[in-house]
Amino acid sequence: MPDLIRDAQAMPRQLEGVERRRAYAVLADVYHLAQQTTAYGVEAELYWIIADRGRLAAQDADDPLCLAGAAWAFGNGLRETGYAEEAIRVVDEAAEAIRPQLEDGPDDLRGMFGALHLHAAVTCARDGREGDAWRHWDAADEAAKRLPAGYVHTWTVFGRANTDFHGVSVGVDLRTPGLALNRAESIDLDAMPSVERRSRVLVELARAQRQRKDPAGALHWMGRAYKASPETVRYTPSARGLIADLAKETRGPLKSDALQLADEVGVLAA
Repeated sequence: MPDLIRDAQAMPRQLEGVERRRAYAVLADVYHLAQQTTAYGVEAELYWIIADRGRLAAQDADDPLCLAGAAWAFGNGLRETGYAEEAIRVVDEAAEAIRPQLEDGPDDLRGMFGALHLHAAVTCARDGREGDAWRHWDAADEAAKRLPAGYVHTWTVFGRANTDFHGVSVGVDLRTPGLALNRAESIDLDAMPSVERRSRVLVELARAQRQRKDPAGALHWMGRAYKASPETVRYTPSARGLIADLAKETRGPLKSDALQLADEVGVLAA
């Protein structure tokens, strides 16, 4: 990653005009990748330096798609650090900025528009704003319907499958586990090329089962999530927290299964 950043930083200085702006767009993408890679694993100050540099590079690129991607990435940081209102404002403004170009723009612009609305849907759900959460999800759903079958945005993985996965997440974050599990009946895991997203939606199903006070169901889905992507479970705080809770709370024959999973993930269980 350090070498990749250095190479991307050097490119704009060697170019002029349109090519220079394209190089800044590449640099912005590299910073967004670095932001995703370092999330949960570095000091907050370093994380925000990376996020801010990605946003500045996107501004120098002066490209609508690049600017929208920077808003999506920056909004991730705001949401995960407790600034829900600011995160929603950032992605809302970015979505409205590209709306006039959706008809004639490329598929990736419509994909980014949908990704911004999925971002807002989850943020609103975590903030307990049910109506706003489903309004944003509906906007993303409409965007997904306007894209070719099988379309997946390169790094937000927006598409039909990810929209359906987020419907489960919104249900869980609103603490309506029955609705989340009902929505899960129509998702197709194989339609999602990202193993990280497949694992995350399985974690969401485990969260839904725990909300229903069903430890057996929660352990089943957490085991599936770990099998789908061990790294996602090991390095995502919400997944680790859920495993720690299950290891502490589970009783009877399932206790050994919960402790074994905690041990494999590297979670300390009292």
